[in-house]
Amino acid sequence: LLQGAGRYVEVTYTAEAAGLPYGVTYTAWLPDSTAALRGVLIHQHGCGAGAARGGQTAAYDLHWQALAKKWNLALLGPAFHV
Repeated sequence: LLQGAGRYVEVTYTAEAAGLPYGVTYTAWLPDSTAALRGVLIHQHGCGAGAARGGQTAAYDLHWQALAKKWNLALLGPAFHV
């Protein structure tokens, strides 16, 4: 990552381990420039295979990162394993 570009955190839950109908991977982007976050902006794509693919890249979207950074928010992109 470029300096000042923020950092990424990712966690994956399998359906079996979490007792869920589908597994999910959560990817969060955290801006470097803020000492305290005001909240979390969740970039949810909906449901189905197309939405699941879109969710894989949601936290990497530069436009959404700029919005999150402006308001001192984390950006969260869930991607369900369908």
